[in-house]
Amino acid sequence: MQKKTKWCLFGILLIFCMTIVCFIYFVPQKYFQENDDFEINQVIYYASDYTENDITNKLDSIQLRVLMGNIECTRYRISFAPYLQKDVMYEIHGRYQQKPIHVILGQPYLNYIYTSSEKGGYKIKNADEILEELERLRTTFQSS
Repeated sequence: MQKKTKWCLFGILLIFCMTIVCFIYFVPQKYFQENDDFEINQVIYYASDYTENDITNKLDSIQLRVLMGNIECTRYRISFAPYLQKDVMYEIHGRYQQKPIHVILGQPYLNYIYTSSEKGGYKIKNADEILEELERLRTTFQSS
C-alpha cells in the first residue's frame, strides 16, 4: 500500500510540474499593466526601400498607448540578436519603470519587446494584431 501511495504522490507532483511548465510556456502575459507608467519617445517606420521615417508625432498618442498596453508576450526571455535590419517594419522606443524599453516589429521571427538586447527579449505573441493596428494608425494619418 505504501508503494502505491508513493507512486500516486509522484504522479500528482509530475502533473503539477507539467501544468506549471505549460502555463509558463503557452499562456501569454500582458507586458504593461493597466496602471503602469510608460512613455513612448519615438516610433520609427521602415519603408519598403529601407528608409527610416520617424512617425512619432504623426500618430495619435492615446491610441498608441492603448495599443502598447495590449502587447502580450512570453513569460520568459529569448535571445533574438543579431537580426537583419531589413526585416524590421517598426521600432518603438520609450521608458517603462524608469528604464528604456524597445519594441521591434516586422517579420514573424522578429517581434520582441526588451530592455537590453544582451539580456534577451520577450517574444510578442499578438504581433500580427499590433502590426495591423500600427499600419492602420499610420495610414489613417497619411490619408488625413
